[in-house]
Amino acid sequence: MRATAQDRWRAAAGWSLLGLVIILLGDAAIRLAPSGTQVAAWWPATGVAIAVGLRRGRSGVRGAVATTWLASVVANLTGGRELDVALLFSTANAAEVALTCALVLQLNPGLTLLSIKQLSQIGAAAATGALLAGLVAAAAVMGLLGGEFWVTARAVTASHLAAVLLFLPFALGREHHPRQAGYPEKIGTAFVLVAVSLALFGPAQHLPLVFTLFPLLVFLAFRQSLQACAVQLILVNVTITAASAAGWGPFVVAVERAGLEPETTGTMIEVLILSTAIMLFSLRVTVESRQSAHLSAMGARQHLQAVIESASSTAIIETDLDGVIQVFNQGAVNMLGYAEEEVVGRHTPTLFHDPEEVIARAAELGIEPGFEVFVSEVRGRERTSERRDWTYVTADGRRRLVSLVVSRVDDAEGYPIGYLGIAEDVGAQRKVEKLLVQALEHERALASRLQEADALKADFVSSVSHELRTPMTSVLGYAEILADLYGDALGTEGSIIVGRIESNGQRLLSLVDGLLTLSRTDSGTHELERAEVDVRTVARNAVAVLQPLALTNDIRVFVVEPWEPEVVLGDEAEIERVIINLLSNAIKFTAGGGHIALSFADDEPGTMALSVTDTGVGIPPEDLDHVFDRFHRASNAVASTAPGTGLGLAIVKSIVERHGGSVEVASQLHQGTTFTVRLRKKTADAPADQLSLPR
Repeated sequence: MRATAQDRWRAAAGWSLLGLVIILLGDAAIRLAPSGTQVAAWWPATGVAIAVGLRRGRSGVRGAVATTWLASVVANLTGGRELDVALLFSTANAAEVALTCALVLQLNPGLTLLSIKQLSQIGAAAATGALLAGLVAAAAVMGLLGGEFWVTARAVTASHLAAVLLFLPFALGREHHPRQAGYPEKIGTAFVLVAVSLALFGPAQHLPLVFTLFPLLVFLAFRQSLQACAVQLILVNVTITAASAAGWGPFVVAVERAGLEPETTGTMIEVLILSTAIMLFSLRVTVESRQSAHLSAMGARQHLQAVIESASSTAIIETDLDGVIQVFNQGAVNMLGYAEEEVVGRHTPTLFHDPEEVIARAAELGIEPGFEVFVSEVRGRERTSERRDWTYVTADGRRRLVSLVVSRVDDAEGYPIGYLGIAEDVGAQRKVEKLLVQALEHERALASRLQEADALKADFVSSVSHELRTPMTSVLGYAEILADLYGDALGTEGSIIVGRIESNGQRLLSLVDGLLTLSRTDSGTHELERAEVDVRTVARNAVAVLQPLALTNDIRVFVVEPWEPEVVLGDEAEIERVIINLLSNAIKFTAGGGHIALSFADDEPGTMALSVTDTGVGIPPEDLDHVFDRFHRASNAVASTAPGTGLGLAIVKSIVERHGGSVEVASQLHQGTTFTVRLRKKTADAPADQLSLPR
């Protein structure tokens, strides 16, 4: 967003005001410098410039740097310094503002002072900037005024660092918590501090009693905000600086008596400023952080208390290390029937535990019955919690089964201070679990009986099939003999009867064979051969077997073969049975004049698909999901009186799945049906485990 003319005027006015403040403070600092030295005791102008620059953010630092340089030139000139000295000192000030602001914004972009670490970061940034200013100023003094480099560098660095530390709090965000002191107290402490400072640095005061200020400053740290502390510290140091500039106080007297350089007075003032600032701000930050931690802990405790009390169906009980109850929430009151005031500070949890369970658990642990049985597993360092079912005995004598989690409570340093028990009523849940276990056992027993019944059924079917096959073979043989030897004697009517015997006998024999096949498959006694089978050859043989039947019913059978062999690993006889069953099923339900197509396709990598498609009556939609069920026959098949046992397609599915393949059906009523068998092809690089067949 572009700045308006009004915004530009406001910015110009702000920078002009900053420049005026720097000029006034710089001139005052120069005039208040100890006699005989060119170095001010402290340089508040730089501290103000850095505070303003930080408050304006990154975009305002350049304005603060430029304003500092221009205003410092004017301040140095009005303070009586030569132009070349003023230019170099102003450059030192501007460089300090730029470097200090850049470091503070880099280390503490949020401009907060909430911990000793942040105070250390800000102090390090201020010290780095002050050192830069000290080195530049020392070079100027040595080159232009003939002064000593290191003496000047030390004095300038200390004076600038002291000023920056005093004014930096005004660039930081306000503290989160309201202070205890009001304006009357702040004004009162300011008067007291100034008065004490005047007394300590008065014209007749030569005793080193500066430490008298420290208790008052400590009081400020505990009562007033960081900015208020900074204001009062500035007043103290202005008073001390002015008194020392007038030749008063113990610092001036000590330097004169010891015959030290005049700069030493400024250095002592700077050390006092730094000491008081570091002490006061460190205490203030510590108090603020502790108060924040205390309020956070209070809030967390209130929140936890609200959560504990809201758990109206869960008993939450806290004890000290001796087991005396300290917390007894509403859930515990509801569950046990004891009032909170009856148990807190008076009883241990043994009050409402089943005594027999306590004694039994004590015997297991090898200890005396009592509170220790609940916490023995968590008292050490190996485990911090334990879950166990216990029986609570309520105030009115009722028994309640609960799941109790006992945890050890440690303080911030890891030392145990108590125990916490959280109990939930699980009586109904345990009853349900018991019923579920009983139901599962009953289901397992039922499944076992069903397996036994299924095995008996398989044995029965196999035995009956074997017993039926022999007499049926004999019946068919004698029927054939009757037809061959006594056909003329039987006459036309007798021949028809013998033909019906043969037809129904063959139908019954087919049913017996199907039952035997399925019985062997179910029992696992029918093992498949494992050989390479070209399905094209098997299909030709199956078509050759059923071609006469198809021609008799005026049905044409087409075979669409691929050029390459379709080789699978399997049992050739069983695969041929699959194709014969599908073809015979198609012939059975296709009217004269229709046709049947047998085709091959490679619709998936490594898989061969064989399809048998007819133009027959189709399968009703409601029967499609059951065509492979045993003894199931479609409704239109029953209505058409087409012969069949309902086992052919079940046998097809069983054989195909035992070869690791699948079979599916698609049909539309009155339009025809397609059965598709998919088998895995044998490839030259196929792994052996892919060529094995289930037994």
